[in-house]
Amino acid sequence: MNKKINTDFFLKVSTGKNLYDLSYNNFKCYLLNESTGEIITNTNNFTEVISIVDDVTATLSNDVEGISKITLDDIGELIDGNVIQIDSSFYYIKEINGNEITLLAPCDLHTAGSLVTLVGNTGIYKVLTNVDTIGDYTAFISNAEINMQNHSCSLSIVDLENSDINEQLTILNDEIVRSSFI
Repeated sequence: MNKKINTDFFLKVSTGKNLYDLSYNNFKCYLLNESTGEIITNTNNFTEVISIVDDVTATLSNDVEGISKITLDDIGELIDGNVIQIDSSFYYIKEINGNEITLLAPCDLHTAGSLVTLVGNTGIYKVLTNVDTIGDYTAFISNAEINMQNHSCSLSIVDLENSDINEQLTILNDEIVRSSFI
């Protein structure tokens, strides 16, 4: 991956669909400058990448608060392992039995008739990154909560504004882009 110097970009890691709503504070991101050996600690917070799946909705059958079992008017296409959104809150479905859903964690206050929407792309987390020094880097992401020791990728930071573009492209084309996922 090649990025321009002083340009914001995101590093993303997928922990798997079933690892939704991890504590963002447990993710750590480090950048190793391959030339100097300097380690840069990224202090930005991670966020989860979430998107709504169109046309997969249901409604709550009754008022709920602080419970893990909720009842929907129609389960539709929902299955164990999905993540749903009720109002502005997100929940992981542990189990479905008829129209009753068992959530991984107790839910907030929601009223009967509240819209329940299927959420997609869960378990993917991202962190805003910016590097101010040209060079080759290896980014490491870890999370002790799920015993993820490291998840790494290699990247090159280039300066296309203050140098000959053809020279920079030649340098990039001559290098082997390394990436590994552990």
